[in-house]
Amino acid sequence: CHGHLRFMPADSVVGLPVVGLPGVSFMSQNHEFCAFLSIRYLNPLLMGSAHDWIADNMPPPPPGVVRIRSFHIAPDRGMTIVWFDSQEHLDGAFPHMKTFQQQLAERFEARVEAQKGITSPESDFGD
Repeated sequence: CHGHLRFMPADSVVGLPVVGLPGVSFMSQNHEFCAFLSIRYLNPLLMGSAHDWIADNMPPPPPGVVRIRSFHIAPDRGMTIVWFDSQEHLDGAFPHMKTFQQQLAERFEARVEAQKGITSPESDFGD
């Protein structure tokens, strides 16, 4: 795969990888810095081909990535959340993630959206 990344199937998400970095805990006692990348395929039949293209073309994770998780939301929609160890790493990687996402949209007839977020520890519940 991508060297230090570990891919494993998710029980509730068929066909999409859960990517974790061994020995890294993603839950923070303070804040978590995340990128939210969503995609909606105008032609849902292209989603499988898009997954194959991503597997072959996804660059290695940028510095500061703690965890990546992808979700299949509907037959034509998906979302990926990328956790970072700092705001600086998130800000540095965000333009590159948006560029990759735009390439995906252009190749596979999709609309994409990218947003940054930070957790509110006082509103968190559970692990």
